[in-house]
Amino acid sequence: MKQGILLGEFTKTMSLKEAIALAKKIGYECVEIPAYDAGSKKEQYDPEGARKLFDWARNQGLAVTSLQCHVGYSAPNWKDCVAHTKKMIDIAQYSGLSVVHTVSGPLPSANVHRQWLKGTSDIAKTPEWANIVSAYKELCDYASSAYVRVAIEPVFVYMVCNLETTKKLLEDVGRNDLYINYDPSHFPYQREDAAQFIKAFANKIIHCHVKDAAIQKENPAEIEKGDAFSMGSGEQFKFAAPGKGVLDWKAIIAALKEIGYNHVLSLEMGHGYEGTPQKIAEDNLKYFKSLL
Repeated sequence: MKQGILLGEFTKTMSLKEAIALAKKIGYECVEIPAYDAGSKKEQYDPEGARKLFDWARNQGLAVTSLQCHVGYSAPNWKDCVAHTKKMIDIAQYSGLSVVHTVSGPLPSANVHRQWLKGTSDIAKTPEWANIVSAYKELCDYASSAYVRVAIEPVFVYMVCNLETTKKLLEDVGRNDLYINYDPSHFPYQREDAAQFIKAFANKIIHCHVKDAAIQKENPAEIEKGDAFSMGSGEQFKFAAPGKGVLDWKAIIAALKEIGYNHVLSLEMGHGYEGTPQKIAEDNLKYFKSLL
């Protein structure tokens, strides 16, 4: 497995080209490109600009693993989000990338972190779920002619959030060409075994994020600010840097090896855990070198 990094946090203070150069300097082998700002004029949203930039990254010895197109399809503007995702599929095709990964979108609740729908049967009855299924059918149709693979990342308080909802979506979409971007940090909130998800979807996982999750005593002030999420029973959930939370990374790596996964482990930052992006990136590289 190769170590990669999602560049979104770096690009808050520097250009994408500078972010790629910093990733190379730190020692990463792969970079992942943010692609969720539909109105942006940045290089990754222009076919020719993206192709030149990604070729430049490759010439620096860095693979470009995917476009992170996390716009979601559960909101009323889901068709606009599908159109943006199609644009990113076109750019991936033109630039020589094979993966565009996505998310389902938030649950239809006034406060998704406290009142989100419990149970797949309830979620699947909503019109938002029907929109998501339609979106993925359309995206898979579109990507099949572009030789690009569409993947979904289950997100802890989104419509597709855990093992059961992922299984339901794949069944309802009814295709064999919808894949998974696996991020184990979302499963502690669901009180699910992150390694078990790998075994359940062995032939679907084509890209992996790495970040961790901390389970703590509930702090109402942090929950009110949105820095943590109530789990009930007096506990709260927060993201953490890999190795700083509750995930069993040895078991996760072993499960990935068992299914034959030999692609990227891409660090995702920017979720409120401590440290500067560069320091987190440096520490992450050392941590996974020791595991791998």
